[in-house]
Amino acid sequence: MQVVPYADKYKKDFVKMNTEWISKMFVMEPEDFKVLNNIEAKIADGGQIFLL
Repeated sequence: MQVVPYADKYKKDFVKMNTEWISKMFVMEPEDFKVLNNIEAKIADGGQIFLL
């Protein structure tokens, strides 16, 4: 296993993975789409995403 920081090349997979689990357990809301499609803003604000 390798832990890597988020990079733009992972965006499509990141959005897909999160959309799938949110849709399975909850209901996707407009804010979910907004955050997932603009994840770079969260990272710019100091957030981090790690992919395994």
